[in-house]
Amino acid sequence: MSAPRLGPSTWGVFSDQPFEWLPPESFSLILRLAHGWIPRDRLRYCWNCHKIMPREEAFFRKRLTCKKNPRWSVKVDLPKEEWDKLRKKDKYRHLVRTWCTSPAQDSSYLCCDACRSSHLEAGLPRFTYPIECPTCLEKELTYSWRGPRKPWFRNCMRDCISLGCRPILWVVDWTVYYLLLGGSAVVRFVYNQGWSCWRAF
Repeated sequence: MSAPRLGPSTWGVFSDQPFEWLPPESFSLILRLAHGWIPRDRLRYCWNCHKIMPREEAFFRKRLTCKKNPRWSVKVDLPKEEWDKLRKKDKYRHLVRTWCTSPAQDSSYLCCDACRSSHLEAGLPRFTYPIECPTCLEKELTYSWRGPRKPWFRNCMRDCISLGCRPILWVVDWTVYYLLLGGSAVVRFVYNQGWSCWRAF
């Protein structure tokens, strides 16, 4: 396949200085290959992992874990009611088949000024989301945030310190107890002796 008008003027996102900070800058070569130099019926570009992946179901069957039930998103290209009725295996099968059989373009054309303009002029539907491979979709649709794990190391250190300080605290407590007991006995003895001397006078 050829890539007509593939030059700095038509790939402004990658040639203009104000756009150097954009993430696609580092993947410009892969984007150019995905846009004009690969057979679209066999390969497709993933916007998330920036890889050119094949349109083969067997390729993704080896890479999908299929352990968690993916939740609904606009990226699955199905109404939420239909998606919720599907079983877990059918949901994964739908993700793979959509990637392998979809006639729609991938997201690489969005960075080409000429193709993006012609796509809009032709009145074709716009993308409401970037095209991602089934592997990236599985990670996104099955991700669940978890709180921080239990600080076991800090708790272990706290337990060790408490065990080490327990004998010291025991000694300190009994020392203070006997000091107070002895002090009260001395005060009582001095008081009794003084009272006896006073009565003797």
